Amino acid sequence: MTSRPNFWPPKWRRAGRATATREAGDLEALAPPGLLDLLMEAVCLRDEEGIVQYANAASAQVLGVPAAQLVGAPLESYLDADDRMAAMTHWQRVIGLGAAPPVELRWWRPAGRPIWVEMRSAVLTQNGVRRVATALQDVTRRRAAEADLQQVRDELIGAIAAGPGVLYRLTRTEDHRWQPVLISANVERMTGFSVHDAAGPGWPHAAMAPEDVSRR
Repeated sequence: MTSRPNFWPPKWRRAGRATATREAGDLEALAPPGLLDLLMEAVCLRDEEGIVQYANAASAQVLGVPAAQLVGAPLESYLDADDRMAAMTHWQRVIGLGAAPPVELRWWRPAGRPIWVEMRSAVLTQNGVRRVATALQDVTRRRAAEADLQQVRDELIGAIAAGPGVLYRLTRTEDHRWQPVLISANVERMTGFSVHDAAGPGWPHAAMAPEDVSRR
């Protein structure tokens, strides 16, 4: 099993738990009791050191960790070690810019295999104090479906590449030209053009005789 990273020293974890307890009253004003518990995704409020100060009720169902256990610790301690840099980059962007694009990471439940979560974060400011609101949604099923779809696509392209036809898909660019975005690997065997050449603008029409272009 992959080890779970811990970005913060133990003394910060202990201090964070104490800070979370002292500031519970302030957090109630920022997140009224019961309001965030209505959401179906996990929502946490963190200080600028990344320590969780509040977690809603859905955290237990989505993340497999009771809300009380999340408070006082960094979320990153539950993430897969291979996602350490992505999580750190996300955090730095949030702290520096106030928000960041969502990122998908592997979250280790205390018991069981990891799940994929989409993490979205933004900075909230109240009375001059900055906190980070982080929402986590389980996207494991979607990623599994995408992986299955990609496998089917690869198998289809492989079957076509073994036959006499070339498969390609075109998309329209901003300057209203057609650009290949998908070309089967047998294009060179069938047409004499490499995949790189076939991916150029204007293909396959640029390779056609002028009298044939008007009939396409």
